[in-house]
Amino acid sequence: MTSKQLEQKKRKNSLPTYQQLVDVDLVNKKKENPKLFKKVFKILRKIYQCRLIDLDSIDYNKLQFKFGLPIEIVLKLLKWMFIKEDLEHWQGTGRNKLWEGICQQLT
Repeated sequence: MTSKQLEQKKRKNSLPTYQQLVDVDLVNKKKENPKLFKKVFKILRKIYQCRLIDLDSIDYNKLQFKFGLPIEIVLKLLKWMFIKEDLEHWQGTGRNKLWEGICQQLT
């Protein structure tokens, strides 16, 4: 059994990891269309800052990329990941660390 197969066996779900979502999916979306990605990054910043944003009211037809997961899924997964970090690290350190990692890859 390969190390990749072992890692997949250990995981309890098929959700992408932080690294897959940011380092692969978002980086490639930015390369594909930097201008459109600026709009996505603004939404990501609002999610990080806990601003009221209704992710269900966004017109995702205007935010389509050829690469990776649909952007609606990516944004909702990242929102969930920020919430998960808030629950695990009450002082905001997890949320901040996740945001710093996102910014390192995308800015």
